[in-house]
Amino acid sequence: MARDITPRQKKFVQEYLQSGDATDAAIAAGYSAKSAASTASKTLKMPGVIEYRRELEKKLFDEMGISKAWIVRAMHISA
Repeated sequence: MARDITPRQKKFVQEYLQSGDATDAAIAAGYSAKSAASTASKTLKMPGVIEYRRELEKKLFDEMGISKAWIVRAMHISA
């Protein structure tokens, strides 16, 4: 499990994975709109947040049947 991160940081990661927009995710997680861009940038670099994001991505990819090998093949096909 990810290192201790706050509920707000967890919400930020969940929102970020849904929207792909870090600033919007920060606002949706309850951070100030005024400083959302800088807060998002800093939050994405936190070790616990990185670990939690990877855990959620792995879970999502597993549910979708997407592996690292599949991603590599897909990247080569589209290149």
